[in-house]
Amino acid sequence: MTPANLPTDIASSGRSCLLAASEVVHRALTVLSWGAPIPQPTEPKVWPTAFSGLSAEQRRLALVALAILGKTPEDAAELIETQRHLLRAGALRRQDDIEVLTILLRLWLGWPLKRAESVADIRLTYDRLRRTHWWPQGAEDVPLGAILACRPEPVSESITRIEALQLDLAEGDEVPGRASDLVVLLWSNESIAALIPRLRELRTALLLSGIALQCEDAAAVVRLALINRPTDMVMANYVNRRRLLLTDATHVVVGESLSMVADAVLLDMLTGASRQVIIAQVVLHAWLSVRPEAGRTSCSIADPAIAHRSR
Repeated sequence: MTPANLPTDIASSGRSCLLAASEVVHRALTVLSWGAPIPQPTEPKVWPTAFSGLSAEQRRLALVALAILGKTPEDAAELIETQRHLLRAGALRRQDDIEVLTILLRLWLGWPLKRAESVADIRLTYDRLRRTHWWPQGAEDVPLGAILACRPEPVSESITRIEALQLDLAEGDEVPGRASDLVVLLWSNESIAALIPRLRELRTALLLSGIALQCEDAAAVVRLALINRPTDMVMANYVNRRRLLLTDATHVVVGESLSMVADAVLLDMLTGASRQVIIAQVVLHAWLSVRPEAGRTSCSIADPAIAHRSR
């Protein structure tokens, strides 16, 4: 599947039909391979215990992600158990599926959890950012902190930058977007002073595009500021793909579909580490959308006392 095909596939399902989250991830992973088909990996007859507590869809996501990393579940089982031990020693959330997700994201981004210091960095993002109103306070906070912490700069600098970025967006007339969108923007290696004007240009181009805008459009295009290319070219890509979704007279598009259109633009126009983090973001949101019911109601705060009570 090529980047150009992705929005067409989304549009073919109609405005009210959402693709299964694992299918969205699989398509994104296929795009990451530059259009080369990914062989469908064979699912183990018996999954290693390292993957216990995962839903069937999460196992499918893990299977595809590991295949692209050149691993099988059997190959990765010992690695996951070792890194899970590090996470638990660092008093982070004791939920099987969130631990596996956190480990997979770090492997995907080339920053495996090898030392206790790596886990301490994730813990620092939690301790600092949980005091804000905009940082997620549930299952997303640990894996998202794991993405934020795998930057060349000290994690304290990454935290300071994301706080400043959110504040600048919130104080202006911009829609800050999801916390994960702000994490993605940090991978631009550009100053906030460069990102915000670019985002405003994108929003202006969106307003002038002539399409019937929805509130979700404003949030969907936040990540497009990651693309350091002419904003008219970026927005033309978004608008053209978005028009493929208008299949009825209401001109209303499901919000999640708009997010997928933005994903397609990013995958089409980015390369390297920035492209990798977009894939990580897609995996993160898809994984959380197919959590087992038990995981949705278990302990969701990475606090040593609460973690102890949930054992």
